[in-house]
Amino acid sequence: MSDFQPPVRSAGLAAARRSTAELHSQVEARIGRPGPGFDRTSYQRLLAAFWGVHVPLDRAMRGLYDGDFLADGLARNWRTQALFRDLADLGMTTDEINRLPLAEVSLTTDPIEGLGWGYMREGSTLGGQVLVRLVVGAVTCGPVPTAFLTAYGADTPARWADFMSDAERQIVAAGAAASERFATGAAAAFTFIDRWLDQRGYHVSNSTRS
Repeated sequence: MSDFQPPVRSAGLAAARRSTAELHSQVEARIGRPGPGFDRTSYQRLLAAFWGVHVPLDRAMRGLYDGDFLADGLARNWRTQALFRDLADLGMTTDEINRLPLAEVSLTTDPIEGLGWGYMREGSTLGGQVLVRLVVGAVTCGPVPTAFLTAYGADTPARWADFMSDAERQIVAAGAAASERFATGAAAAFTFIDRWLDQRGYHVSNSTRS
């Protein structure tokens, strides 16, 4: 699911890519490639796992930044809203959605590290562009809701580029040490989602690891 590669424009962004490369690959391996046997129930389970990531992360980011501008779209909870719509369209009630398990997130108090968490959060919109095609192709028993995976649609790569440009400006403005702080946050974010997917039963075989 790595059709898109983020542009490298600063030492901070390059450091983030280096620090997350292995974890990124492992997260993709956990999710896998939907194929034969992947149905609406499988899709609902996957979105429920994503709900467990994005709900607590959105709350933590709103608490950290107190609604202030961080980067375009990052301080808003649009991804949670999209997930809610998709889960409801798949047949879950509001009570069932609100009772879904949530991951425990310990978000840094450093805004630059927090921006590194945004690198994972917003970067996942690119992976969603690939995953949505696989899901739609795999689920053969009628259409499925895809608001979350579709993200910004055709504008997703451009919106990602906007986010990266803003991140670059903030990293440069924060000084030389900011690059590693940003990379630390990005690695923590990928570790967070990797551990959560493992807890939810998305395991990686030894053959996949090697």
